[in-house]
Amino acid sequence: MNRNSNVMAKYYECAEYSPKFQLDVLGVGNNELIDPILDIGCGDGSLVKYFLTDHQRVFGIDRNQTNVKNVIDANWLNFDYGKEKWGTIISHMSFTNHFSYHYLQNDGVDISFAKTYMKILQSLIHEGTWYYVPSVPFIEDLLPEEKYTVFREYAAANVYRTKIVKN
Repeated sequence: MNRNSNVMAKYYECAEYSPKFQLDVLGVGNNELIDPILDIGCGDGSLVKYFLTDHQRVFGIDRNQTNVKNVIDANWLNFDYGKEKWGTIISHMSFTNHFSYHYLQNDGVDISFAKTYMKILQSLIHEGTWYYVPSVPFIEDLLPEEKYTVFREYAAANVYRTKIVKN
Protein backbone atom coordinates (compact mmCIF):
# COMPACT_ATOMS: atom_id res chain seq x y z
CA MET A 1 0.00 0.00 0.00
CA ASN A 2 1.35 3.41 -0.95
CA ARG A 3 1.13 5.67 2.12
CA ASN A 4 2.72 8.79 0.71
CA SER A 5 0.66 11.24 -1.38
CA ASN A 6 3.75 12.95 -2.83
CA VAL A 7 3.87 12.28 -6.59
CA MET A 8 7.62 11.52 -6.37
CA ALA A 9 6.87 8.75 -3.89
CA LYS A 10 4.02 7.22 -5.88
CA TYR A 11 5.87 5.54 -8.74
CA TYR A 12 9.35 4.11 -9.12
CA GLU A 13 10.00 2.64 -12.53
CA CYS A 14 12.42 -0.19 -13.12
CA ALA A 15 13.37 -1.47 -16.53
CA GLU A 16 16.17 -3.17 -18.43
CA TYR A 17 18.85 -0.79 -19.70
CA SER A 18 21.86 -1.35 -21.97
CA PRO A 19 25.24 -1.84 -20.28
CA LYS A 20 26.59 1.36 -21.85
CA PHE A 21 23.64 3.39 -20.58
CA GLN A 22 23.98 1.94 -17.06
CA LEU A 23 27.72 2.67 -16.91
CA ASP A 24 27.21 6.20 -18.25
CA VAL A 25 24.54 6.99 -15.66
CA LEU A 26 26.67 5.47 -12.89
CA GLY A 27 29.77 7.36 -14.08
CA VAL A 28 31.82 4.15 -14.19
CA GLY A 29 34.74 3.49 -16.50
CA ASN A 30 35.88 -0.07 -17.18
CA ASN A 31 39.37 0.78 -15.90
CA GLU A 32 37.92 1.67 -12.46
CA LEU A 33 36.52 -1.78 -11.77
CA ILE A 34 38.15 -4.13 -9.28
CA ASP A 35 37.30 -7.82 -9.32
CA PRO A 36 35.28 -9.49 -8.04
CA ILE A 37 32.31 -7.48 -9.24
CA LEU A 38 28.73 -7.76 -7.96
CA ASP A 39 25.71 -6.25 -9.74
CA ILE A 40 22.83 -5.90 -7.26
CA GLY A 41 19.48 -5.94 -9.05
CA CYS A 42 21.01 -7.10 -12.31
CA GLY A 43 17.68 -7.89 -13.98
CA ASP A 44 18.34 -9.94 -17.10
CA GLY A 45 22.09 -9.91 -16.42
CA SER A 46 23.04 -7.71 -19.36
CA LEU A 47 25.74 -5.88 -17.40
CA VAL A 48 27.07 -9.15 -15.98
CA LYS A 49 27.32 -10.57 -19.51
CA TYR A 50 29.03 -7.39 -20.68
CA PHE A 51 31.62 -7.55 -17.88
CA LEU A 52 32.32 -11.26 -18.42
CA THR A 53 34.24 -10.33 -21.57
CA ASP A 54 36.81 -8.30 -19.57
CA HIS A 55 36.59 -9.66 -16.02
CA GLN A 56 36.68 -13.21 -14.74
CA ARG A 57 34.84 -12.84 -11.46
CA VAL A 58 31.54 -11.09 -12.12
CA PHE A 59 28.23 -11.96 -10.51
CA GLY A 60 24.74 -10.55 -10.35
CA ILE A 61 21.84 -11.03 -7.99
CA ASP A 62 18.16 -10.54 -8.65
CA ARG A 63 14.92 -12.32 -7.95
CA ASN A 64 13.32 -14.81 -10.32
CA GLN A 65 16.46 -15.42 -12.36
CA THR A 66 17.05 -18.72 -14.10
CA ASN A 67 19.60 -19.91 -16.63
CA VAL A 68 21.64 -16.70 -16.70
CA LYS A 69 25.37 -17.36 -16.31
CA ASN A 70 26.79 -15.96 -13.05
CA VAL A 71 23.43 -14.53 -11.96
CA ILE A 72 22.15 -15.74 -8.62
CA ASP A 73 18.42 -15.92 -7.88
CA ALA A 74 18.34 -14.09 -4.55
CA ASN A 75 16.47 -11.54 -2.51
CA TRP A 76 18.70 -8.50 -1.88
CA LEU A 77 17.65 -8.32 1.76
CA ASN A 78 18.50 -11.98 2.48
CA PHE A 79 21.63 -12.42 0.36
CA ASP A 80 24.92 -13.19 2.15
CA TYR A 81 27.20 -10.43 0.84
CA GLY A 82 30.10 -11.69 2.97
CA LYS A 83 32.82 -9.62 4.63
CA GLU A 84 35.53 -7.87 2.62
CA LYS A 85 34.64 -9.89 -0.47
CA TRP A 86 33.81 -7.52 -3.34
CA GLY A 87 36.13 -5.12 -5.18
CA THR A 88 33.28 -3.39 -7.03
CA ILE A 89 29.56 -3.35 -6.40
CA ILE A 90 27.11 -1.79 -8.83
CA SER A 91 23.42 -1.01 -8.36
CA HIS A 92 21.73 0.77 -11.24
CA MET A 93 18.16 1.85 -10.43
CA SER A 94 17.72 -1.14 -8.17
CA PHE A 95 18.63 -1.44 -4.50
CA THR A 96 18.71 2.27 -3.64
CA ASN A 97 15.68 2.95 -5.81
CA HIS A 98 13.64 0.54 -3.68
CA PHE A 99 15.33 1.78 -0.49
CA SER A 100 14.22 5.34 -1.31
CA TYR A 101 10.72 4.16 -2.14
CA HIS A 102 10.27 2.47 1.25
CA TYR A 103 11.92 5.39 3.06
CA LEU A 104 9.36 7.76 1.50
CA GLN A 105 6.51 5.37 2.30
CA ASN A 106 7.52 5.28 5.97
CA ASP A 107 6.35 1.67 5.97
CA GLY A 108 9.13 0.20 8.12
CA VAL A 109 10.65 -1.82 5.27
CA ASP A 110 13.31 0.88 4.94
CA ILE A 111 14.86 -0.41 8.20
CA SER A 112 15.61 -3.75 6.49
CA PHE A 113 17.11 -1.86 3.55
CA ALA A 114 19.26 0.24 5.91
CA LYS A 115 20.63 -2.89 7.60
CA THR A 116 21.35 -4.48 4.23
CA TYR A 117 22.95 -1.25 3.00
CA MET A 118 25.44 -1.51 5.86
CA LYS A 119 26.08 -5.21 5.11
CA ILE A 120 26.82 -4.28 1.50
CA LEU A 121 29.35 -1.65 2.61
CA GLN A 122 31.01 -4.15 4.95
CA SER A 123 31.31 -6.61 2.05
CA LEU A 124 33.68 -4.28 0.17
CA ILE A 125 37.41 -4.97 0.28
CA HIS A 126 39.79 -2.18 1.34
CA GLU A 127 39.53 0.53 -1.36
CA GLY A 128 36.59 -1.33 -2.88
CA THR A 129 33.86 0.80 -4.43
CA TRP A 130 30.07 0.78 -4.55
CA TYR A 131 28.51 2.71 -7.44
CA TYR A 132 24.78 3.31 -7.41
CA VAL A 133 21.90 5.39 -8.71
CA PRO A 134 19.88 7.01 -7.22
CA SER A 135 21.76 8.52 -4.31
CA VAL A 136 20.36 8.07 -0.81
CA PRO A 137 21.67 11.10 1.11
CA PHE A 138 19.48 10.28 4.13
CA ILE A 139 21.92 7.46 4.95
CA GLU A 140 25.07 8.52 3.07
CA ASP A 141 25.41 11.62 5.23
CA LEU A 142 25.50 9.42 8.34
CA LEU A 143 28.41 7.21 7.25
CA PRO A 144 31.61 7.53 9.30
CA GLU A 145 34.19 9.48 7.27
CA GLU A 146 37.06 7.43 8.67
CA LYS A 147 35.57 4.27 7.10
CA TYR A 148 33.96 5.51 3.87
CA THR A 149 34.51 8.28 1.34
CA VAL A 150 31.28 9.35 -0.32
CA PHE A 151 31.14 11.07 -3.70
CA ARG A 152 27.74 12.29 -4.89
CA GLU A 153 27.13 14.06 -8.17
CA TYR A 154 24.40 14.94 -10.60
CA ALA A 155 23.67 12.15 -13.09
CA ALA A 156 20.60 13.32 -15.06
CA ALA A 157 17.02 14.56 -14.71
CA ASN A 158 17.24 15.50 -11.01
CA VAL A 159 18.86 12.15 -10.18
CA TYR A 160 22.17 11.92 -8.36
CA ARG A 161 24.67 9.09 -8.43
CA THR A 162 26.91 7.97 -5.59
CA LYS A 163 30.31 6.37 -5.41
CA ILE A 164 31.41 5.08 -2.01
CA VAL A 165 34.98 3.94 -1.42
CA LYS A 166 35.82 1.86 1.63
CA ASN A 167 38.87 3.39 3.34
